[in-house]
Amino acid sequence: AKVFVSTVYGQAYEPAGGILMVHAWAGLFVFLGVARSQWLVVEGMTRFTLLATILGAVVNLLLNLVLIPPFGGLGAAFATVVSYAVSAVGTSFLLPATRRIGFMQLRAMALPVTVLARRRVSVS
Repeated sequence: AKVFVSTVYGQAYEPAGGILMVHAWAGLFVFLGVARSQWLVVEGMTRFTLLATILGAVVNLLLNLVLIPPFGGLGAAFATVVSYAVSAVGTSFLLPATRRIGFMQLRAMALPVTVLARRRVSVS
């Protein structure tokens, strides 16, 4: 990320590469949240999306207040990733009706790790 940022924007912006690296992880939770929103529409639970979004916004605000003063932009990036995780995945465990999708999300996140672990075992 640092090489990308310094190549595109110049050497002066190289420290922003760390922020970009953290922000890249937000994509995982964005994609899981988009998939879940489709499931919520099918299940007739679109009101739940509002609850999840509000909770994510509150978490982001609180974490920004705590993390930005000591860590600056990197703290804001971490706050964003955590709030996306809470909003898109964490809230799936709030209601019994949404826990099923929450476990599906956890399995989706664990799949690459389990596939890599199986490959290492079979290669050995």
